Amino acid sequence: NLQMDEQNKTIAFSHGRLLFVFNWHPSASIPDYELPVQRAGKYVPILSTDERRFGGQERQDMQAEHFSFNVEDEEGNRYPRLKIYNIARTATVFLRKR
Repeated sequence: NLQMDEQNKTIAFSHGRLLFVFNWHPSASIPDYELPVQRAGKYVPILSTDERRFGGQERQDMQAEHFSFNVEDEEGNRYPRLKIYNIARTATVFLRKR
C-alpha cells in the first residue's frame, strides 16, 4: 500500500513493476496528482477503465510517459514520487519501464 487518500477518494498500491491507482471520487479529477512510488523510473499507463473499450471517455492519454522525481525530507532522505492525471471514477494501471 503506497497511499490511501480519503479526501480525494484515491488508493494507490504497487506489485512488482505495476502501479495501480483507483479514484472513487464522484466528480474530482485531479491534474498533477502526486503520489509515492516504490522505485524511480518511467511509468506508462497500460490499462485504464476510462478507455473506450471499457465504456470510458478516453480522458487518460495512453501514450503518456510519467517520470518519477525525488522529494527530500528534513533528514536528507530522498523518496521517489510521480505526478499523474487522477481521473474521477476510474482505475489505471501503470507499468514501470526499465
